[in-house]
Amino acid sequence: MPRSSGARIAEANSVPEAQIRRGGRWNSDQMTGCYLTDLPRQFMRGMADFEPDYASNYFVPRETVQPPPSLRRRVWPQLDRWREAHLDLPGASEAVEPNLAAGGFLELLDKLRDVFLQDSVFVRRSHPYYPIFRDALFATAEYASFAIAVEAAIDTLCHEDPHLVAIAKAISSVNERLWSLISVI
Repeated sequence: MPRSSGARIAEANSVPEAQIRRGGRWNSDQMTGCYLTDLPRQFMRGMADFEPDYASNYFVPRETVQPPPSLRRRVWPQLDRWREAHLDLPGASEAVEPNLAAGGFLELLDKLRDVFLQDSVFVRRSHPYYPIFRDALFATAEYASFAIAVEAAIDTLCHEDPHLVAIAKAISSVNERLWSLISVI
């Protein structure tokens, strides 16, 4: 059922049929299954309710506030140790065999630290009694100041719709150009 509703959502968001087929794995030929390693980006953008054809037409205001390194280290505290070991950095306490998949996974976890901390501000606001928010991380002054910074960024940046700003700039530019053409005539 989710596959069929996902296909309908993607179609409603103007995702091309070929991308929907790849996203739902309906193209079950050998080339798609074995050799195409890229994810169907248009499909993913359409499913996330962004414009499928334009890779950079979205803006996530929470991304403007980066958590401090000491706060990041409190999420998955052993991650830095394993990243050092995997990268074979001098002074690493562990030694592991280099592995491309493991390296990619560790990079993903590192990025997800930021996403987790940024999103936790809003989840905590909506669901303050979730058990995860009993963790000592969320009781620190550092997290409190980070949460205030994220909320402030959202409040200031969400009131200014980037699409409306772009339209207003375009309209004023077109207006000036038309007046300059009229004044020449």
